[in-house]
Amino acid sequence: MNPNGLLDRLLPYRPKLLLPIVLISLPFGAIGSFLPLYAHSLGASAFEVGVVYGAFSLAGLVCRPLVGVGVDRLGREQFVIAGMVAYTLSFAMFSLLDGVTMLVLARVLQGVASAAFWVALSVLAGDWSEGGLRGALFGALNQALNIGMALGTVLSYGLIAYMGIQSGWRWTMAAYALVSVCALLLMLRWLPRGVGLSGRGEPADKRPALDKRGVRVLSEVLLVLLVLSSCYSMITPLLLVYLEERFGVSEFVIGLAYAPAAVVYALAPAYLGRLSDRWGRRPVICLGLLSSGLVACFFPLAPSLWVLSLAWLVEALCSSAAVPAQDALVSDLTGGSVRGRAYGVYAATTGLGSTVGPPLGGWLYDHVSMAAPFWVNAVVLVLGALALFYILRPLPASLEGRARKVRGSLGPADH
Repeated sequence: MNPNGLLDRLLPYRPKLLLPIVLISLPFGAIGSFLPLYAHSLGASAFEVGVVYGAFSLAGLVCRPLVGVGVDRLGREQFVIAGMVAYTLSFAMFSLLDGVTMLVLARVLQGVASAAFWVALSVLAGDWSEGGLRGALFGALNQALNIGMALGTVLSYGLIAYMGIQSGWRWTMAAYALVSVCALLLMLRWLPRGVGLSGRGEPADKRPALDKRGVRVLSEVLLVLLVLSSCYSMITPLLLVYLEERFGVSEFVIGLAYAPAAVVYALAPAYLGRLSDRWGRRPVICLGLLSSGLVACFFPLAPSLWVLSLAWLVEALCSSAAVPAQDALVSDLTGGSVRGRAYGVYAATTGLGSTVGPPLGGWLYDHVSMAAPFWVNAVVLVLGALALFYILRPLPASLEGRARKVRGSLGPADH
């Protein structure tokens, strides 16, 4: 299938397909921002709040590889729908049930939902884009997620500020559970079937497991991404605290400085994702990592918050191109018959890094210096970019012909 033909087939579905993703993503920002406050208001200790957060990560780590196997054996669409059902039930549990134990159970269910929904949706995106424009499609999915999270956080903040944390949280989650039901119904109606599939409903690309070289390349990429995801998550929980102490400003001012980057993340991925389709995954991914490493240097070095705001904006532009390229790379390296397993392991790998990173960053912050996590993050990101540039060097013939089936899968300069 030629790229233009594929795009023509996907365009009628695109607004309809992305709307349910935006709607199901609305609660994510609210959960990340306000769940610790809600748990604390119920009398949870700092350790119990950590358990609530860890329950989601642990459930995802266990379920993502299993979902990947199921997606390959049983099909893609049913796992997307099952994930949305589980999401809806978890949001209802957040609204209706009290107590730390119930919060843990809701987070476990949310972790299962996340594994089923995002692994299956990523595999579907890889199937749909077998003829090209894979980076653009993954960029559109990332953009829908970012828009939903941003809108959901803003809407939740208003309601919780007006009603208080406990009542505001319950009503917010109840509203999002109802919205998720609407998203589920829309997805059931609009989820495209047959795009990127053979006449028998199977993936059009039914390549078997990779050869030894392909397995080694994918394994090396995943190992590097494990380290990099640990570094990304290392500074996330420390960022607000560090910037408040360094610049002496409020969270609101920090939010204003970050706003231009947030707008880019919400609007740019669908467009910048096309860059890796044209120029190749390798240069786009590496440029994104290098930009993130340079921005990490700005945290301890920037003379003002507004200089850092400009650095954030540059990083957002590069990352909006690099993240879809990274997601698309997994599809480039795998066939439809093993794509679910690959995405399951990929998602579990990045999830494991996100679990390991925060305590490591906290230890460096407390025992070395406040700037140490940012310097470590910068160095590792630059080294990771160099490592991936080497790993994704020109492929042998067995993989090169396969990669050419995807427009620009590793770029003309990489063959």
